[in-house]
Amino acid sequence: MKNRIFAVAGLSAVLAIGGMSCKKIEGGLRLERDLPIKVKVPDPFGGEASDKIETIKAGSYEAKVDFRSQKEFILKVKVKRFRSEEIVFGVAEGHYLPDFNGTFALLSAESGQPFDLKAETVGNITRSSDERGYESCTFYEREYVCRMVKDQQGDGRHEECRWESVAHSGTQEVEYHYVYTTRDIAITLLDSATQDRLGGFDGHRTDSDKVYTYQGPCFGGHGHHPRPPRY
Repeated sequence: MKNRIFAVAGLSAVLAIGGMSCKKIEGGLRLERDLPIKVKVPDPFGGEASDKIETIKAGSYEAKVDFRSQKEFILKVKVKRFRSEEIVFGVAEGHYLPDFNGTFALLSAESGQPFDLKAETVGNITRSSDERGYESCTFYEREYVCRMVKDQQGDGRHEECRWESVAHSGTQEVEYHYVYTTRDIAITLLDSATQDRLGGFDGHRTDSDKVYTYQGPCFGGHGHHPRPPRY
């Protein structure tokens, strides 16, 4: 695996091939000190939103990070039962967050938040052994189907028949394995002036994908035969 290394003011990242973007990772935030955050306040008259400084009190909170893109990073903190605060971090033009494995730092001057952030992401991909078995499936057959329909005129009904593609349940032989992707992230929040620790977030996510390496034909249990037309 080839790594690309970036060293720039306010953002240092070691990038590896992978996919952290568009992923949410749940975990816990523990604040040793009160955390000032900058939030957007909507204009009640539909104008441009304004910035406001709010404070999250020291303590432990449920939280999750959201890598919406390589240009935007969000820490969502559940401060009350029905209320969460979204802490949005901007990324300077020309710089990117790590895709999968790596470290990065966001300084207050560039992120827009009144504190600094340092983080490390660790990803790992494993796969299970191959498995073989049978699974349900759906197959289609052309069948001659007759239905009673209402006459266009009057209250009578008559039978109409036509060839249709009809779905049936069946069984097919398959071979597959699972791919497991784990992602861990550790974030440290720092006072931008003194670099004293304000708190930290630890999160974990596991995803699994079923990968088929063989799918046999789909067969019905008792067989189906098209009904011949009547003349």
